Amino acid sequence: MAKVIFSPLVASLKGKLGPVVFQGGPGGAMLRTHEYRPPRKSPALQESQQDLGAAAAMWRELSQTERTLWASIARAYDPAGAGQGLAFALGRRAFIRYASQYIHFGREVPTAPELYPFYDYGRWELTWDPDSEDWFVLWYGPGGADVDFRIWLQEVPFYPQYSPRSPWLKAYDTKTEPRPTYKTWAWMLDPQYFARFEQFGVDSIWRARTSGILQDGRVFSLDWGLAFLAFP
Repeated sequence: MAKVIFSPLVASLKGKLGPVVFQGGPGGAMLRTHEYRPPRKSPALQESQQDLGAAAAMWRELSQTERTLWASIARAYDPAGAGQGLAFALGRRAFIRYASQYIHFGREVPTAPELYPFYDYGRWELTWDPDSEDWFVLWYGPGGADVDFRIWLQEVPFYPQYSPRSPWLKAYDTKTEPRPTYKTWAWMLDPQYFARFEQFGVDSIWRARTSGILQDGRVFSLDWGLAFLAFP
């Protein structure tokens, strides 16, 4: 910290300018240096941002024909699309949403998919099942054996009320964990991957978010699932 003497043209100065902070005090104007510290990011958030960045870079490498295809795909979100410029902006967003899933799971990105690339399905639930040797079961989730997906959980102790500021905690990821056993419209998930959530209580309710790639290549993302975690 150092004392500052201003010229006759400057009466006083307060605030921050780059790494320098000007402030007043009993002895007059002072300045001190301020060390910038970027916000802390979780490894999962850093990884997601890297995936999005890689997908955005891929968009810049697409041909005009491929961009036109994605612009036409994006019109499904807004059939009354206002213009070509908007369609291409929506096409870019659709492509990044699609490609980032493939990049995360280490798959080659189809730049011109033959099927409509997105799949939406109904509400699903993750529950503890005492009749299945205490395993967790993902009911009515993404079907098929060859599926990659991730699950995040957000605690809602006063369900159905929840705070949009509560953190999303990654619970499962087939990129780092093995694909669970699949039965008819249900995935059997090993309880060891959820053991760390017992610290929130032996019986808790969570909002659940899942996203991934179906075996036919379509990607999905769902934010309104529920998880009921119980620990014997």
